[in-house]
This record gives sequence, structure tokens and C-alpha cells, in this order.
Amino acid sequence: MDLNRYIDKRRFGAYIRIFLGLLTFLVMLSVVADTIILHNSVGNLLSYFTVDSNLMVAVFLIVWGAYQLRGEDVKRVMYVRGAITLYIFITGTLYWMYLARPEVNVVPNELNLLIHFVTPIFMLIDWFIVYDDRSIKFAKALLWVTFPILYTIYSLIRGPMVDWYPYKFLDPELAGGYLPVLTTSAKYFLIIIVLIAGLVYLPRLVKRKA
Repeated sequence: MDLNRYIDKRRFGAYIRIFLGLLTFLVMLSVVADTIILHNSVGNLLSYFTVDSNLMVAVFLIVWGAYQLRGEDVKRVMYVRGAITLYIFITGTLYWMYLARPEVNVVPNELNLLIHFVTPIFMLIDWFIVYDDRSIKFAKALLWVTFPILYTIYSLIRGPMVDWYPYKFLDPELAGGYLPVLTTSAKYFLIIIVLIAGLVYLPRLVKRKA
């Protein structure tokens, strides 16, 4: 039986994206609710790159899925997709490199698996599957680094005001001053530029070899 006769691949993909978007949004909403119930700072919670990137994924997948059901072209969202794919990939990579280790005592439970593994992997695979190289230029894609830069500036401004930083490398007191913070941040920005190049050019190589 030819399933292609009965399943519209585009609509099926749209439903998958909407489902994952709604699931991610509900999970993040529960995290916010737990934070409020425990009387913790919602401002601090929303200052985590992980939370921001997953909220972006949730909203984008829901909106894009809905647009796909209306027959909208993928070209209209390629740069937005690329940026959000980059941010959620950074989230997943940093988590599994630095946090998901026994010595850190962070257990990769169901929630962590969703926001640090499922969404990053889905967005990355989806990027390779639905890719239009004609609508992506590397020079313009470099603008994707803008959000991480603004996020760093925001964290450094807000940190002294609330005496809290989302990550240790952003805390001047723990890092040994502002110079080490800026140096580490600059290294991360360079790595992000390399990741941008990968997102732009690797799908093209895969497409040519296929």
C-alpha cells in the first residue's frame, strides 16, 4: 500500500511541528508555574538562554505549522528557522557538555530530555530535511549572532542589579573579573559563527551528495 496516496507529507509535517510546539510551550508554562508557586524569581527563570530558546521554538513551531497548513512557502521563514535552530542547538550542546554529568548532579529527566535533547535534535533534523539554499546567504545569516550578543549584554547589565547571573562564565566575581567574561564570551561568539557556517553550508553538501 502506497501511503503517499493517503498522507500529505507537508500537512503531516505541519501537524508534527504544531504538536511539538504545543508540548514545549506547555512544559515551559509548567516551569513558570512551578517557579511562581515556589516563590522563586520569574525574572531569573526567563533570563536563562535555555528558557528563551525553547520559548522561541514553541512559538515558532506552532506558528509555522499553522502557516504550512495554509500552504505558505518555507522560503518566508528560512532565516527565522535558522536563527532558532542555532539557539536551541546551542542550548542542547551546552547542556550535554557541561550540565548532564554525574558530578554536576543534574539528572536528565523527562523535562530535561524534551528541552535539551528532543527539541534541539528535531529542529536540527528538520533544518536539513526542509532546506532551501537559494533563500539563505551566509553574510545575512551572520546576523543570527545578534541575539547571543544582546543576551550577554543584558545578563551583564542585569546581573549586578539583582546580584544573580544565569551562568558562571557570565559572573565577573566567579570568572575573575570582566576581562575573562568578555574573553570567554568572545570565544563563544566565534564558535557560534562557525555553527552558522555549518547550518548554511552543510545542508548544501548533503543535498549535493544525495
